[in-house]
Order: sequence, then structure tokens, then C-alpha cells
Amino acid sequence: MEIAYLHDSVLTESDLLKFIEKVGPDFYPNLSTRVDLTAYTEKLYKQAVILIILDKVRNKIWGMLAFYCTPKSYEDAFLSFIAIDRTIRSKRLGFALINQMIQHVREAGMSAIETRTWSGNTHMIRLIEGVGFKLTQKAIDSNGRLSMHYRLELDHSLVGSQNNVRN
Repeated sequence: MEIAYLHDSVLTESDLLKFIEKVGPDFYPNLSTRVDLTAYTEKLYKQAVILIILDKVRNKIWGMLAFYCTPKSYEDAFLSFIAIDRTIRSKRLGFALINQMIQHVREAGMSAIETRTWSGNTHMIRLIEGVGFKLTQKAIDSNGRLSMHYRLELDHSLVGSQNNVRN
């Protein structure tokens, strides 16, 4: 298994959709209850930077992270999606994907990464807080769920190092 950029692989938008459908029920709340998975996949495929954990032998996606990184339009990147196949979790693959994203965003010259999740998504909260994301806002969404907004400030003097954040 290795981390690769989706568009550098032979995988298609259809392959991406299959993975998102597979992991959708693992989200809190279930991803398919919040978005049209086909439309969401198409948007990610066309507009996001997508990192995948790929089994090249089987051409299988084991994990995926998608983020928006458009330095000409925005100062900050936005982490939109991260998931690891439940059969191989607890191997720090989420951390590896996030660290690869951080490197990409820093090299693009952006100053921070933002994301949001729901308060019940304890796996995501533990993961992003573990790499240094800080809670910036709490808000109740239209369905009465507590939405948590996070931000990771980047330190550009550390390009190429494993220490990615400002203290």
C-alpha cells in the first residue's frame, strides 16, 4: 500500500464513488443522509486534491482524503473528506494522509487548513486534534446537531520537516 494522488493513478470517478458508498455508513451521521453521493463524488473528483491509500496489486482504495487547495482564490485550504476502510483502521493511515495533505498545502503557500465535523464524530475529532487542529467554533446546524469547526495554522519555515504546525 502507498499514498498516491488519485489523478496519478488509473482509478476513475466510478472507483471513487464505490469507495465513498462503502465508507459512507461509517460517517456520523451517515454520509448518504447528508449529500447525494454521486454529485459529491463528482465535485470532489473535479475540484479537490484527492490522496488515496492504494493497493496497486488489486487496484483497491483502502483510504482517501480530499481537500480543496486553491491558493489563487483562498488563503486557507479545506479538508472535506477523510476515510479509511474499517478493516485496516488503527494503523495510523489517517495521520499519514493528513501529513501528506499538510505538506501539499504548505508547498502551495497557503496559511492554514480548516475543516468541520459533528460533535459525535469522535474518531475524526481525535485524529485532527492529534495533528494540531484547534477548535475555533461550535454551532448548531439546521438539524439540531452540534457542528465543530477546526483550524490548523501552518508554519512555512518548516517546509520538508515532520513538524507541520505553529506553536
